[in-house]
Amino acid sequence: MLVMDWDAASALQGWFYANRWGRLPPKGSRSRRRVLFRFARLALLARCHDSPWWALDDWHPRCDPRIPLSQREPQANYGCSPGQITQPWLREAVKWHLGTMLEAGTLRWSTVSQEQLKCLVRFDRWLSTTFDDPKLVLDDPTAAPGQAVAFRSWDADPANRAERLCDRWHRATVHPRLINDDLRAVAELFAFMAINPVEARNLLGPSPWQQATEAHAASWFRQVSRIPHRPTLNDRHYIDDHALAQIPAALPLLGLGREQQMQITRGDGKQVLAGGFGDPQAMRMILLQVLTGRRSSEIRTCEFDCLSPVLGRTVDAAEGEELTRFQYSQSKIDIAPDSILVDREVTAVIEEQQDWLSEQFPDIQPRFLFMQRTGNRRGDKPYPSGTYSWMLREFSNVVQITDSKGKPLQLSPTHRFRHTKLTRLAELVEPREICR
Repeated sequence: MLVMDWDAASALQGWFYANRWGRLPPKGSRSRRRVLFRFARLALLARCHDSPWWALDDWHPRCDPRIPLSQREPQANYGCSPGQITQPWLREAVKWHLGTMLEAGTLRWSTVSQEQLKCLVRFDRWLSTTFDDPKLVLDDPTAAPGQAVAFRSWDADPANRAERLCDRWHRATVHPRLINDDLRAVAELFAFMAINPVEARNLLGPSPWQQATEAHAASWFRQVSRIPHRPTLNDRHYIDDHALAQIPAALPLLGLGREQQMQITRGDGKQVLAGGFGDPQAMRMILLQVLTGRRSSEIRTCEFDCLSPVLGRTVDAAEGEELTRFQYSQSKIDIAPDSILVDREVTAVIEEQQDWLSEQFPDIQPRFLFMQRTGNRRGDKPYPSGTYSWMLREFSNVVQITDSKGKPLQLSPTHRFRHTKLTRLAELVEPREICR
């Protein structure tokens, strides 16, 4: 089982199925078993592995409890595969570098798995397509500046960044910030290897990294461009009043059953009969983002018992309104606060979601306020981020919300709700208070 890949396992399972039932297994059956085989095999590999966890080619916290997670990352339902790096000398160095940074707390799991590794995978792809011998990237320090410039030009092409062939033409341009991320990831790897030559020799043995110098890292760092600050009060980062007024009227469609229909007024003023999406959780999540301005991850992974009374202050004297403390899942900045005061409207949405979970899953004590509805026997998995984004995209295509200029508005990505809420709060403050 430790050395068996999926092709061998699938052939074995197909042989067993055909001998037992006299026919080949259906395609859907093979797909489901592939997921089951992958997680079970990763868990088995982790349990039988005596070396450091980062020496494995596939990392997944669900399968390997040795992977360190911060207190603000209690749940990580996604993994990554440094084994997809094709150059062996680069692959082993990346695993050691990222594993060390993760254990030291310099990087978090979400950063390593979703950003840093992808940047270095692109670097590996550039090496494989550019050099006859990729090891030459560490040969001459004087050639490093030109190599960094060449990588920057290559990385700016959307076709080179796409991981799948079908995604190569979806993006017309690449934001300079994304290019900077890739350059910085490579430079940090070079710097790490340059300042740890003895450890690198002991762990990796003879390798091209023995030629790595701080000059290599400095040359790549110098290619990180300065991006001028641009105001975020624009169509991409802000939702105007015209679009914001259309959202509450259309949101019930998200929670409506799939067998039901509802008449809605689209952004162009046309009335249509639309079928429900059957996802009341997504409806309440987007509503909480609009009302509180919190990030999608902070709402999606907040704890089930996230409300608490405000000691010594249960009523807002100015408005005569009851206040409650809402504790969200703040996972971006360790020292940042993780709770805010909310009014009765926000509290009602949260209590409605709590009641819905208790009704839908009476035998489960949920850990999260918004939970994954399938494959979640113990109720310890949050609502998947991919499902949330997909649901909002499909919902946007149906309701066709438009801004004051008549431009269509996509509800995903949702970070613009945060910008909008913070802008509204700033507008409520007196100018003299801002000057302070």
